[in-house]
Amino acid sequence: MNRRRIILTGIAIVGTATVVVLLYLFPPEEFPYWPKCLLYQTTGLYCPGCGCTRALAALLHGDIHKCFSSNILFIPSILMAVILLLFPKLMKIRCLIWTIITIVVLFFILRNLPWQPFCLLAPH
Repeated sequence: MNRRRIILTGIAIVGTATVVVLLYLFPPEEFPYWPKCLLYQTTGLYCPGCGCTRALAALLHGDIHKCFSSNILFIPSILMAVILLLFPKLMKIRCLIWTIITIVVLFFILRNLPWQPFCLLAPH
């Protein structure tokens, strides 16, 4: 079982590294072949993840402002994912999980409102 887990972890790391290198070399603004959000294409609504590809590309190029303007939750969600990977017992804290779910749902609702200042949450 450990061998299988090591192999899957290795595949995940290599795959992630490959995508990161490709995203660095071929940013989504210049190369339109990166996948588009299916929810946005079908409904016109921004999902909580819309803009994450552009945010990661901006972060890789050191452009923090563009990263936040693409998806303001991108960096906090990366930090939370790292924390949860390092401390998996936190996943058992119901209050934490419900807080994360609430933030994501509120973000989804607010970023689709057409009024100021909520329209600033839409990816740019």
